[in-house]
Amino acid sequence: MKINNELITALIKAQTEIESVSKDAKNPAFNSGYATLNAVLLAVKEPLNKNGIYFHQVVSEHDTGVVVETILYGHGGSISNGRVYIPAPKNNPHGFGSALSYARRYSLMLATGVGTTDDDDGNAAVAARLEEHNQAKKVKPKT
Repeated sequence: MKINNELITALIKAQTEIESVSKDAKNPAFNSGYATLNAVLLAVKEPLNKNGIYFHQVVSEHDTGVVVETILYGHGGSISNGRVYIPAPKNNPHGFGSALSYARRYSLMLATGVGTTDDDDGNAAVAARLEEHNQAKKVKPKT
């Protein structure tokens, strides 16, 4: 792949303008915050576009989930940022829609190098699952 220096320079400038994404929604299952797709779009679109960069997200078929690839275009070149696979939690339109939203969000965040505010690296979700597991393993004493 030939590197387009003008596109890289514009991406560097855009990245200096992109702020961390605020967690604007709450996951009731884990009682944790997360950034919605809309929050990610609001954080990255203007700085990218202002620097002559357009992003496009390509969705590929997959039997058990969704695959999204984010491609950045501008200044006579393009950069593909790999494909992100997210399994669908349920085999129905709602499950695939949810997986699509996750995949678009994560792919775009990876492509632009953006993070979220107060990111706990999934520790809260893991701790909650570990607590559930430990509670399930407890054996009631025989009477």
